[in-house]
Amino acid sequence: MSREMVLDPTSPRPSGEETDKHLLDAIQSGDAVERTQAIAELYERYQLILWKFICSRANTEQDTEDLFGEVWSVFLSKIEDFEWRDDTIAADPLRSYVMSIADRTVKIYHRTIATQNTVESVDEEHEVELLALQRWLDSRLEGSNADRSSLKKRADRLLMETLPCLRSKVQQRVFKLAYFGRLSNQEIATTLGLEPGTVRVYKSRAVKALRKLLSDVEL
Repeated sequence: MSREMVLDPTSPRPSGEETDKHLLDAIQSGDAVERTQAIAELYERYQLILWKFICSRANTEQDTEDLFGEVWSVFLSKIEDFEWRDDTIAADPLRSYVMSIADRTVKIYHRTIATQNTVESVDEEHEVELLALQRWLDSRLEGSNADRSSLKKRADRLLMETLPCLRSKVQQRVFKLAYFGRLSNQEIATTLGLEPGTVRVYKSRAVKALRKLLSDVEL
């Protein structure tokens, strides 16, 4: 489905068309054929307004397609239990119901994206922290007139020799996996059975402790 397919959802329905309540009754109480036909009619009735709603809020067309499918799947899984109430303030209860599912789904989608962006941003900050430690060590060792490869090897050796001075064994393992193993926070969390946030804390503390310990060492 493309964006060009989105029509005006407020356009009047053809005369003689089954009401939502009749279609709902067919789905909940009709035979298999009636149920299939009613679902198909509801799909035709709401696909455009759903697509327009989701398309205006999703970041990509692929996301729109995925969200549309998810909304319709949830709607179908719950429609058997939907209770039509004539006393509701909504002029079109079924339309309000399907749009409420779409609204919740889109909100979850945006919360998920925000969480992913936050995690990625934090992970990048910790990668910078490791790089800063490496550069700090390199700058202290540059007076030895060694080439870059030798500097890196000596810096790595100093870190390995200093690691046992960290009080926490977990800090040691986290740092080894992050600095020498080049594993991401998620990969370390999976390896050690920790939460990614806990890994970030251990890594940050290890970096700070190592820098303090090496500050007191004559290089």
